Amino acid sequence: QVRESESRLSYALWGSRNQLWDWDISNQTIILSSGINKEDEQTPLPCNINQLVENIHPDDKNLVKHAIEEHISNKSKNLDCTYRTKSSSEDWQWVRARARATSRDEVSNALRIVGTLENVNQLVETQQQLQQLNEQLEFRVKQRTNELSNTLETLKKTQAQLVESEKMASMVGLVSGVAHELNTPIGIVITALSHLESNIDSLIDQLKNKTLTRQNLKSIENTYSDSLDLLNRNINKSIRLIQNFKLLSLQSSVVVCEEFAINDFIDRVLESHLAVF
Repeated sequence: QVRESESRLSYALWGSRNQLWDWDISNQTIILSSGINKEDEQTPLPCNINQLVENIHPDDKNLVKHAIEEHISNKSKNLDCTYRTKSSSEDWQWVRARARATSRDEVSNALRIVGTLENVNQLVETQQQLQQLNEQLEFRVKQRTNELSNTLETLKKTQAQLVESEKMASMVGLVSGVAHELNTPIGIVITALSHLESNIDSLIDQLKNKTLTRQNLKSIENTYSDSLDLLNRNINKSIRLIQNFKLLSLQSSVVVCEEFAINDFIDRVLESHLAVF
């Protein structure tokens, strides 16, 4: 039964590509195993806590050492930490160590800790890319929102001037129409932002629960791309409407006697009105 159990454990380790480590703290030795062949098991190697964290990235070393000391002194139920360590090619790669003390002395200090070491480099890199994507998205949405806010403020001031001006009384209906038509792209922008927020919350939950899959990640990426495209198109449409409105307002406020082609003037007026559609 012991041999069968060891065999199943070896195959599980080989299939998951994890590494099993068995640290005898009292004797300061460690045994590493990662394959299905007995030849892969190494003989006990000298190992104290300083040697254990020797190849860990300088920025992560204190964090890992503290986590180990906390578990040795029974201040934590499990040992679970993610950090960078040197690979065989001398590159830094992310790994996750999970372990638990299997025996303790009379004062609850760990005598032996057994656990696994898992390569999570790809997962961490994906999380970092998602974080960068989220930051870029937040920046672009904030930038576009500020532009829209400034444009809307300009529109409000222009509307106030038109209402106060007796000469622009005939433009009040047009202002109301433009404002009404702006509701459509702005409403789409608000809906897209809400959809993005919902997807970001879902992504964060999946990352916390470690249920994120490549398919889900691809779906979220497509949603981000579609939503950004929708935001850009409707914000640009709003800006274009406001610019056309301002152009018409400027033309109408200048009182100058001049000769002009009536057909061209009508075409420009129609273009300003039809732009909202």
